[in-house]
Amino acid sequence: MKKIEYKTYKKPTDFARFEQGNTTIHIVSSGGLVKKHGMRTGRGYIPMGDCTETPDCKQCLQGNVPKQKWMWIAYIKDTKEVKILDVGAMLGDAICKIAQEKNKDPQEFDIIVSKVGEGLRTKYTAEIGEIKSLTEQEIVQIKNAKQFLIKKYFTDSQSSQKPLAKAIEGEVINNDEVEKGIEEMEKNK
Repeated sequence: MKKIEYKTYKKPTDFARFEQGNTTIHIVSSGGLVKKHGMRTGRGYIPMGDCTETPDCKQCLQGNVPKQKWMWIAYIKDTKEVKILDVGAMLGDAICKIAQEKNKDPQEFDIIVSKVGEGLRTKYTAEIGEIKSLTEQEIVQIKNAKQFLIKKYFTDSQSSQKPLAKAIEGEVINNDEVEKGIEEMEKNK
């Protein structure tokens, strides 16, 4: 249990949220790509689930076009927390391009994420940070939190997410496994 600090309180979440300015992160998993449905309202964004990427996707048939999302598990160095990094094209593509240009896996270096603006005018940029190893204490904390997040969000009740969980854990998956995940999800509807 953690004590509530009222002066700095923010609603708890397992997902990374960035403050204005720079935040240093260290990616601690392989990445995954997923298409997600959602809807903008006057009060914000309502997530409506992952796209099955099949011709009979219920959301797609209703005209709800999915957005491409990039997902990793990341250690937020500034707050010493492990979170799911679920980002759109602006930041996801920037991280992948850095890795491609440096010819390194993004797990091998820190990334400095910069957030400027609010709402629809928000801009994110990413740049390479330090190239150094995590401490033993950080590794232990990350391992436990990473397994918790994988179990909570990518396995068990969300069978369609099992291929994504394997990708995030760094396992090589094939299209047959993806198809099986989609079939399982369809059966459970």
